[in-house]
Amino acid sequence: MATASPGDTLLMRYWGNGHTRWDIGSPNHRDPGLVRIFWAGKPETEIVYAKDLNEAYWIPGAQGNFSADTVTEITNDGKNMNEKANYFSFTIPEKIQNGRQSMVWAWAWKPSLVNGEKGDPNVYDASWDNAWGTCFDIQIEGSTFTGTSLARAQPPYWRAIANPFPADEANTDILYNKPGFDKEAASKKTANEVCSVSCYKGGMVQDSMKCTGNDCPPCRYKSNGEATCYDYTSAGACPFSGAFDCKTGAFATKRDVLTNHKHRRHNHKN
Repeated sequence: MATASPGDTLLMRYWGNGHTRWDIGSPNHRDPGLVRIFWAGKPETEIVYAKDLNEAYWIPGAQGNFSADTVTEITNDGKNMNEKANYFSFTIPEKIQNGRQSMVWAWAWKPSLVNGEKGDPNVYDASWDNAWGTCFDIQIEGSTFTGTSLARAQPPYWRAIANPFPADEANTDILYNKPGFDKEAASKKTANEVCSVSCYKGGMVQDSMKCTGNDCPPCRYKSNGEATCYDYTSAGACPFSGAFDCKTGAFATKRDVLTNHKHRRHNHKN
């Protein structure tokens, strides 16, 4: 693992996997999305579940276009490309304790069912959902940050007494670590946004099949820029992977991990 200090900038390298160029990419004319970094905000603490790779654990500012900084050789009269590497500059937070810090690099390649604020790296772009990623460790040295003592509220209750809950030493720039952050309320807000979007029943993009809110089937997808929705199968499950289940208010997956991306010659694992 790398050794770094607060405020250092690391140059992270990853492979384009055929998605670096808009004009000759694979698939062609497909927006490659974003890359982001997530962190629990304290040492010796891993983010275990893919469902937690969201704004609550995102490092503010650690977000950029997948193909913004690349080295690519164009061949065959401009018809093909040889992707040398994609790069992403990441600045270590100032408020970080010494020791081993575990973080997660994620590639948000799936258009989400909600609109997000685009173009500002300091604002989490919710219009993209994470698809693949990998964890990495950094050994932090030379830090004077010792943590902020947090009296965490346990939603939905808040007792106005000194230290009502155990203290938590962490970076409070991470949304999850801010005093009073209500994880359950944040999840419900996301679910309400997703499930209020109009969608097309059975993936049939025509006016007669358009529905809104509770009038729609529970399994929501984004396909070719359109929101589609399907009923459960006879087994009581959403018919395809990657669905947001409006009955449960969560993504319906067989396992709570990121997808193995078996595309071309690279295999992006968790």
